[in-house]
Amino acid sequence: MSSDPRATPAIAGVALFLSPFTQEHHPMADLSTLIQFGGMGVMAFMVIAMARIAGPILTALSDRLLDSIERQTLTIDRLGDIAASMDKRLVVVEQQNDMLQDLIHAVIWPLRDVLPDDPAPRPSRANRVPTAPIDWEVGQERRVGDRRAGTERRQGDRRVTEHAAAGEPTGGR
Repeated sequence: MSSDPRATPAIAGVALFLSPFTQEHHPMADLSTLIQFGGMGVMAFMVIAMARIAGPILTALSDRLLDSIERQTLTIDRLGDIAASMDKRLVVVEQQNDMLQDLIHAVIWPLRDVLPDDPAPRPSRANRVPTAPIDWEVGQERRVGDRRAGTERRQGDRRVTEHAAAGEPTGGR
């Protein structure tokens, strides 16, 4: 073995790392190394300062993000509940639809053979003659175009309305 401490690779690496601090190099090399270490120290300080400043901001942002995700999860849960409720209602509607179809096939379809093919049409409301008298209160006003409109006349102390379509008195107060 040699007596030179730089002979082993591990010791040689340590010696190379510590060489700027020894007197073997030029003094300006020591200054540049110190400036480099100082620059790295300043950069490390800046990184630590930025992390300390950004830490609460990132924490607040992550809290807001977690709150937003929680609200969205609750909304999705509510939508799932609504969808389940609508599905239950749809099942009920389908059951009612089946019951109506059963009713049609069991009751109404057999009646089509019994009923006439062309039932007599009902007269329209405009062509119908009133079957009961129309009583008007003494102070009541009729609207223009009222289908109950007719002519009025007095019979003693009561008012009688003749319907225009019938032409006969209908009574009243």
